Amino acid sequence: MQVRKYLVFLSALYALPFVQTVSAQETTPEPTPTIEIKEDFSACNFDKDKIMDTVVKKGKKLTVTFSKSKKKINIPLDKAYVYFKCKVVKKQTVLLARRSLKHRWSTIIVPSSEGLGKVCPKIISLGYHQLYKYSASGHLAGSDRARACSFIGGSGASVPSASSLPIYDKSGQVLSTFKAYAKYGRIYRFRFYTYSPPCSEIAYTAKRRTGSAEGYIGLGGGTCIKIGNLYGREGGVK
Repeated sequence: MQVRKYLVFLSALYALPFVQTVSAQETTPEPTPTIEIKEDFSACNFDKDKIMDTVVKKGKKLTVTFSKSKKKINIPLDKAYVYFKCKVVKKQTVLLARRSLKHRWSTIIVPSSEGLGKVCPKIISLGYHQLYKYSASGHLAGSDRARACSFIGGSGASVPSASSLPIYDKSGQVLSTFKAYAKYGRIYRFRFYTYSPPCSEIAYTAKRRTGSAEGYIGLGGGTCIKIGNLYGREGGVK
């Protein structure tokens, strides 16, 4: 009798529904992803007035219109940049660009709104017995002048008074500096060289920044000599 009661009890016990208690877990909402604006030019104020400058990307170039002078400049892009923004760094507005969200930001140089006219108000051509050369003479191979741009004056050429002559691109930005190697010689009245960076890089930078390989050698006092093609050879010493 007791065995039967025990079996009935077990049958009733197993007939009960199985209930599993699940402790409630707190769920953390996923963060809202940040949407990166591809072209954010809202903080571009390069000429430091109270009005933002206009920047427009079209193809592989940027066109900057300065609000103060209304001057427009074109900046060629040598990479497939997708994202752009302006940022103030040490009280200077800089233009940043990158190819994707995985890449770091690169700085794009924006020429001064006053341009070449500020540093070279007077532009002249190469003078009597003056020579500019992209490729150094063969006898300079192996020396620190082998890859430099050359500015040389032959017999009778007027000698620049300064020992360092800046070279600018078409927008008025400094590319490098010619440094005096020798002055007041008998055969060569002066010899200047851009020791660093290499002349190839100087010409390339001018072309990349402005779309032109023009260069301007600053003689001082606002006078600059125009070099029509930094990749070439112009003038002569004889």
